[in-house]
Amino acid sequence: MTSVRAGAAVVAGEDRQLLGIFTHGDFARHFQSDPKVGERLVADLMTLNPVTVHKDKLAVEVLKLLETHRIDDLVVVDDDKVPVGVVDSQDLTLLEVALSGCRVRAPFSLNSQPSTFNYGRS
Repeated sequence: MTSVRAGAAVVAGEDRQLLGIFTHGDFARHFQSDPKVGERLVADLMTLNPVTVHKDKLAVEVLKLLETHRIDDLVVVDDDKVPVGVVDSQDLTLLEVALSGCRVRAPFSLNSQPSTFNYGRS
C-alpha cells in the first residue's frame, strides 16, 4: 500500500469476485488491541462486503456514498461486480469531480494477478 500512497487494498478471489477491502483504518483499529497485527492474515482483518459503486456512476453519487457510509475508500465494480478500481476521497479533490459532473473513472487497473492492483491514472 505504501509504494502507491493508497490507503486501501482490494481483496479479490481467484474468480476475481470482490472478497473485501483492507484499509489503513482496519490496520489502525486492530493495531490498538494487537501490536502483532503485522503477523496476522489480511483475511482476518479486512472488511467483508465493502460498500461498492458501479463504474458508470456519477461523481456526485460517489460523494454521497462516501458521506453516507462515513468511509474514505470506495471499491469500483463492473457489471459482473468484479473490482476495477478504488476511489479514495482524496482522489475526488484532485480530480475536481465534485464540480465537473464527469463520470467516475477507476484510478487503478487490474494486474494479471486477480487480487492485486496496479496504480495508474486512467
